[in-house]
Amino acid sequence: MFWYLVKSGLLPKEHIFYEEVKAFCSRALSCFSPVSQAFSQDFPAFTSWLQSNQFLHGKGATHFFNGIGGHGQGHLGDVNMSPAEWIQSHNFAGLSPRTISAMNSTLHLTSGVRIDDVCQMFFSLQGTSAISLKRQGVVGYLIATASDAMAIKPGLQFSPQVNGIIGLSDPPVMLPEKVRELLAKLDTETSIYLQTCKLNTQALEVHLTSMDDRVSRPVAVFYGGSRGGWQVVQELHKSLSVIDVCEACLLEKRIDECSYRCQDCWSSNSLCENCLQAGFKEWHPAARPCSVCHEKKQVCSRLLQLSWCSDCEARQKAFMERLFNLFPDTFQFPMPDPPHNFKSVRSSVFWYWLFLDERLINVRIILAVLFAHETRGSNAYSTRVRN
Repeated sequence: MFWYLVKSGLLPKEHIFYEEVKAFCSRALSCFSPVSQAFSQDFPAFTSWLQSNQFLHGKGATHFFNGIGGHGQGHLGDVNMSPAEWIQSHNFAGLSPRTISAMNSTLHLTSGVRIDDVCQMFFSLQGTSAISLKRQGVVGYLIATASDAMAIKPGLQFSPQVNGIIGLSDPPVMLPEKVRELLAKLDTETSIYLQTCKLNTQALEVHLTSMDDRVSRPVAVFYGGSRGGWQVVQELHKSLSVIDVCEACLLEKRIDECSYRCQDCWSSNSLCENCLQAGFKEWHPAARPCSVCHEKKQVCSRLLQLSWCSDCEARQKAFMERLFNLFPDTFQFPMPDPPHNFKSVRSSVFWYWLFLDERLINVRIILAVLFAHETRGSNAYSTRVRN
């Protein structure tokens, strides 16, 4: 039956079950034929499932999934087993919790876009049938960009990942040399220096999600404070332009050379003479490859940001109103985040209104009347309003 499902195409080789069966058989027969060390590349769907399983249910779920294995037999216990011993001691073929943890991306400790996470987004999209725009020489995955800020407790903490103190807005990482310099000073001087430093009180995270909601991943975080106008959001929007760079230029670190816009084509809504002679087939930047991929005659895989969702914060909303004026060549549509809109409606309904005796009473008007009469000294009327 398994052979029929595979041969008929009903069970694709990219399916988790097929990859698990293949991994189990190859691991059980590893004493006869060496197993490839590139487990995540040989079984991408199964590896993604293992990561999700450990993230949701913990390392205990990974141990239960794998079985007892070579516990107590040394580091090479699994390798030295015969096929019968391996099958009896394993439930499924998986990875150890330590290996899965090592595969996770590092923490976002400093502000900016992580190129590794953007490349991982490409890897996840290519393993699914996500919605994409396919033209000659280009594959554009349609995605939505969402950003949301959260308040964080200000403080300083040592991070072994960057070998420094994090928590400051500037510098983002206090190196050991600076720490030793502060330790050599008096306590009063160190205290004055720390009082002048600005601590991070807010973290704004940026997520990328495919339009069919199959793939979603955080790719950037920006630390800072809640102060500042729409110009702060404009600088953030410029920093996110690296998401528009194609996969090949990201991997080859040719970010500045990745260009797929032609101002003449955009202004006339048609191919200009130079682009026609260069061999381009489309005038719209979303449907044409970048110049680097076009010269190499390779497929240009890109992320097309069609929408940008954000909360209803004042500076975010002010920047949304100016987006098309500041970036006239963008095809990204700004929209307030629906959950934040519902929260605003909930606030206006339940925080400022009371429904008493079939009457809808505005609490803010009552407070205004109460404040006005209290300032005039009318205590009798104020007591009546309170009651």
